[in-house]
Amino acid sequence: MAARFEDAAAGWEVYKSLHGEVSLPEINEAIRAQGFSAVAQRTYSHYEKLARLGYEEYLSINRLDLRHASSSVFDFEDRSRYSDRPLNSPATLLIPSSTDVDRLEGQVTRVSEGFATFVAASSPSARRIGKSRKYNRGVLVFERVRVERAIALSESVEIDGSVRMLLVFRSLLETDLVFPDMVGPTSTERLRVPLGDDPSLFSVVTVFRRSFDLYESLRGFVDLYVSAVTPGQRPVLASPRVRRLSVGSPFELDLVGSPLVWPAVALMIKVVVPVVTSAVRDVQQFRTDSAEEKRHQDRHPLEMESLQLENLKQRIEIAQLIDVLEPATREYLGLDDRGGSPELNADRLEALKNQAVEAAAEIAVEATSDIELHPLDDDSDGS
Repeated sequence: MAARFEDAAAGWEVYKSLHGEVSLPEINEAIRAQGFSAVAQRTYSHYEKLARLGYEEYLSINRLDLRHASSSVFDFEDRSRYSDRPLNSPATLLIPSSTDVDRLEGQVTRVSEGFATFVAASSPSARRIGKSRKYNRGVLVFERVRVERAIALSESVEIDGSVRMLLVFRSLLETDLVFPDMVGPTSTERLRVPLGDDPSLFSVVTVFRRSFDLYESLRGFVDLYVSAVTPGQRPVLASPRVRRLSVGSPFELDLVGSPLVWPAVALMIKVVVPVVTSAVRDVQQFRTDSAEEKRHQDRHPLEMESLQLENLKQRIEIAQLIDVLEPATREYLGLDDRGGSPELNADRLEALKNQAVEAAAEIAVEATSDIELHPLDDDSDGS
């Protein structure tokens, strides 16, 4: 019989607290003493995988498989890395039903890359759409700029004669499209990642996706920092756009983005990549070591230090990122002196920083030699 979630979660807490230096019988003895049932070898192997991937909270086998099988699809964490901002824009919500298409006129009052708040006057149609769980997908049209995105209705509440709906974008919205007059400056940088001869499709796709995650996590970090420094002057940081892409080896991506973000990307690569490269070499050396006793002695400390992301995350502090961001940020915002320290959302900044560390680490694992990031001229043809 498969282990219950609570049994497996209890075993994970034992495994994690002992840094993996515990056998399956020892785990089962410990959790039986707590009133839980024993777990199987498959669950123990799952603990090892969770540790390698750097997870702290227990995630079931099915959920972990689903998360990584669908890693090419934007999930809730992707959408949540962005801060929303107020907007007063006329919009139209189109929701297909079994026989027709409901059309609601209203206003988008808040928006981010992942979510929008849509407000419509209370009506039978608006209330029906708000309560529907079967027909809750459609299209949101921003009328002023004629931009549309596929959405799913997440929540709805009727307040003071209006129906307010939380919409989830099924593909991320480039918010610079709906705030064309607030977009900050752009610059182009080339990311070069050597992948060796005949790289696998998996390696290429991993580097491409995680390059996006690296930039976007740090864009969210910079946006949050800028909003704390000057809440009334918060620019819309440019969404990343591909200028040129070479998917062979080396993998080369010329990306148009915000010059306020690039210094943070450069720091992340500078700090994370050497650590991961060294760790990979250590593991390779470990695997070729023929001394059984040495392997036994070194196994757990080496794996834990090399493969757990927590050590990498601790190497970069929020203050380090802010230090490299400040010069370009304050120059762009026209701030001559530091003044008082802004009130920062440290927990959210830490989470965004850690997302960027994870992305940089995965890129580094795929690389076969040094990763490069350097600026390109605006009028360059990308060659």
